[in-house]
Amino acid sequence: MKRVTHAGGSIVTGSAVADALLDYATQMDRWAKSVAVDIAVLEDDGTVNVHTILLGSASVLVTSEIDGPVDIAEESRFPMPVFPALGAVAVPMSQTEADTSAEKLSHVIDSIEADHESAEGDDPHRQP
Repeated sequence: MKRVTHAGGSIVTGSAVADALLDYATQMDRWAKSVAVDIAVLEDDGTVNVHTILLGSASVLVTSEIDGPVDIAEESRFPMPVFPALGAVAVPMSQTEADTSAEKLSHVIDSIEADHESAEGDDPHRQP
């Protein structure tokens, strides 16, 4: 297990979770301003509860190993959190779906351009 120290204090969670949290936080500055992530945390009384941690590009996290007996159930007690996707997310699609999407996009662009041209024609202050 590891202790994760942050500006508001510290929490104890599974080693894999702490490592993933730190890895995710290092990528934040390129993709997102802030995200909330739910993680399993070991409470002082030995119970495990879910805490929501707010991560941002300015987050300062420090992880350290916890001394004590090895927890053989660590992975099940501290499941890997679901991290929001950072950056662009590619979704595979068939050529037919891609062609249909491109056609729809072309129609939307044509409509916007037509509306823009129409609005310019209605402008009494427009210079010829």
